[in-house]
Amino acid sequence: MKNNNTPNTYLLTICNTMTASSLVSKGNVLIAGLISTVYGYFHVLLRKELEDARTTIDHLRLQSTNTKNVEATSSAGFCPEFSTPNNGYSLLVDPSLLNHQPSAPSYVLNNDRIIEVNGKQLTADDILFGYDKLFEADKLFLRSRWLGTLTSQDPLDAWMIQEILWDLRPELVIETGTFNGGGAVFYASIMRYYNPESKVITIDPRSFQTPEAVYNGHYNTVPADCLPFAKEMVTFLQGYPDHDETKAEVHRLMAQWNVTKVMLIEDSHHKYQMVLDNVNAYKDLVPKDGYILVQDTKMDRFQNRAGPRKAVYDWLETNPDFEMDRSYEQLFYYSQHVQGLLKRTNRQATSS
Repeated sequence: MKNNNTPNTYLLTICNTMTASSLVSKGNVLIAGLISTVYGYFHVLLRKELEDARTTIDHLRLQSTNTKNVEATSSAGFCPEFSTPNNGYSLLVDPSLLNHQPSAPSYVLNNDRIIEVNGKQLTADDILFGYDKLFEADKLFLRSRWLGTLTSQDPLDAWMIQEILWDLRPELVIETGTFNGGGAVFYASIMRYYNPESKVITIDPRSFQTPEAVYNGHYNTVPADCLPFAKEMVTFLQGYPDHDETKAEVHRLMAQWNVTKVMLIEDSHHKYQMVLDNVNAYKDLVPKDGYILVQDTKMDRFQNRAGPRKAVYDWLETNPDFEMDRSYEQLFYYSQHVQGLLKRTNRQATSS
């Protein structure tokens, strides 16, 4: 027996109030006929769209995980409908961050350009670093969602990454640092358009289905493995990225899928040594003209510590077959992953 409280019932009830009879009573016979015709047309369309939506929702409810994990994790039996409402954006402000004074210099392209804003002379760095401070102080990384799944990605960087993926067209993205899986969902959603057989492997020692990863205490999100295309394209590995058993599983999956064109995205805990260990674990899988993206290099300046950016510079000194590529940063003059895109050139170290 169907539940009468369905989207169909609500919407069709609204439409049924727009009947021709109510207009006829006012003498608007011609308009009534037109409205009746248009209503009939959209009535059919509406029923089809709602049935398609119900089919998709039913599909989500029946999803089971497709992961081949070092330690499998799944949200089986817990896939909310697409219509799950957002509970609102909480303003989580850390006032101390608004007064943060960085000790490191700016990494922003054209950082000394002068712009007049509201009668004040500001540099490009004033504006962009000010945005960074607001982004961190208000915890905007806990707000952005892609297809209902929390991504924790600045939208400008998300745009930059989709351009890189489209230009490079890797068969496989290896992501170190899963959190709740929103990044992997985003990458896969782009990759499926140039190659439906492409894959994402995302690796984290913590399950991507922990409550804080799914909800963050703010609003409902769609678990990453509930989305149909993610079920087919994304493999969640629970383990430390640089451990032998994890690397062995990655190599096994690559052989199974027969993929060689790899992009590595390092987005783990943003600690200096962890970045080095994770990048070294998978650098040899990146082919010539391929990329490694080390995310959140801005944290060095923001936290006044050696972090991802310092790791990038030190790593390049011992890996001369890679070089920094800042061309994509010029899209918006801003990136939270500034100087973190590394391209394999296979050039040899020059003798001193």
